[in-house]
Amino acid sequence: EIGLLSDLLTLSLFNNTMTGPLPDELGLLSNLQTLWLEQNSFSGIVPNGVCALVDSDVLTSLYADCNEITCPCCTYCCVDGEGCNPTLFG
Repeated sequence: EIGLLSDLLTLSLFNNTMTGPLPDELGLLSNLQTLWLEQNSFSGIVPNGVCALVDSDVLTSLYADCNEITCPCCTYCCVDGEGCNPTLFG
């Protein structure tokens, strides 16, 4: 149902101790510019739809714990206690 929030610009899930895979519906957030995922315990891979938003330059800031989740399109990889560093996408 989160995919219905098509006008959402920023989504911060930072430090919520969330677990499990990210929902594919995040890729439906067609105007999302910033997505904060770090300091959770997500698993799996960032959905293709989210990476498509990065590839189309809509989603310009995607932060995640790259050592916990596979994120081929993250613009910032974060490590707990060490901050976030830009990636090749950033």
